[in-house]
Amino acid sequence: MVVTTAPKSPAAQRKQRERQYMIMMGIRMVCFLLIFAVPGFWKLVMIGLAVVLPGIAVILANAVDRRRQNTAALREPSDSPELTSGVVLEADEDYGGDHRQSTPHQGQGGTP
Repeated sequence: MVVTTAPKSPAAQRKQRERQYMIMMGIRMVCFLLIFAVPGFWKLVMIGLAVVLPGIAVILANAVDRRRQNTAALREPSDSPELTSGVVLEADEDYGGDHRQSTPHQGQGGTP
């Protein structure tokens, strides 16, 4: 259930992008190593990936998530219990409740 429409924090977004970049660079290193282990056509595929992956990784690492979250879930009524406003009780003078007077006096911001 969505509670807020707030995006991830900038630090969390940066950490996710850094992790994604490091994974792609790890794949690139594997491609470099596989150039010496695979034959023929696959060697060209590994060279191609090793050349193209850095550009893709940089583009994805610099891409900030600008998507908006779905706010419809926030507006839908739910079946979960909700707090109600409750009953407002007036002060009972006999009980010793609120001793403030309801009419303003001079010096309290009211007119005499």
